[in-house]
Amino acid sequence: MSAHFKKTTYQAVQAILDDKMAELNETAERLNQSKNSESKSTAGDKHETGRAMMHLEEEKLARQMTETTKLRNILAKLDPNIKCETAVLGALIDTSKGWFYLSVGLGNTKVGDDSVVVISLGSPIGHLFFGTQAGDSFTFNGNKFDIVSVY
Repeated sequence: MSAHFKKTTYQAVQAILDDKMAELNETAERLNQSKNSESKSTAGDKHETGRAMMHLEEEKLARQMTETTKLRNILAKLDPNIKCETAVLGALIDTSKGWFYLSVGLGNTKVGDDSVVVISLGSPIGHLFFGTQAGDSFTFNGNKFDIVSVY
């Protein structure tokens, strides 16, 4: 299950990020259409307020797109076919508290019938996982995590 499950987890994370980017692109397109139609039909203070609100939305959207692109680039550098002996970027970790995938910070993710917590190395728990191997353990927020295996 491990090697196949790691690939499936990678693909699930990739699909989530791809869906997020597609959603952001659709929102950008709708925003652009809305901006174009408003500029043709509105004048005065209401027009200026509407333009300012749209500009804020565009900036927020641009930040989200940049962040999602960054996460997709990080993920693209990982090879799900490589088995990890220790918990490093790209490792799938089986613990006493469930599955963890060290890649990008997405949180709890459904992979088939299983749940995988997708975390970044920069997160507090990701930092504790880094370098661990089967048989190691650590405590986080009062919970003991026993590393069963690393893939």
